[in-house]
Amino acid sequence: MKVKNILGPDNNEYPKGFRSWTEYWVKNKHKIQLVINCPACNTTTRQEKVETAHVLKVDSKDKKEYIIPLCEACAHRESIFTVDENLLLSIV
Repeated sequence: MKVKNILGPDNNEYPKGFRSWTEYWVKNKHKIQLVINCPACNTTTRQEKVETAHVLKVDSKDKKEYIIPLCEACAHRESIFTVDENLLLSIV
C-alpha cells in the first residue's frame, strides 16, 4: 500500500490509557519485538529507536489517518513509500 507521512496531532494527546502512539499500536496489533525491520525500507532498527508515523493512504478514497511504526528516517520521509497494509492501524 502506498502511503505518505503527515504531521501527527499537534497536542500530542494519545488515546486514553496509553503513553505513546507506539504503545497503542503494539497493543492493537499484538506485535512486540526488540528489533524490527522497518516496513518501508527494511532497515533493522531497535525498538527504542522506532517512531510511530502518522500516514495517509495514497491514491485511495480512504481519507482516514493511520499509524505505523517506522525507523527514524522513514518516519520523516517526504516522499511516498510502500508498506504492508496489514500493519496500518486507523486512529480515526
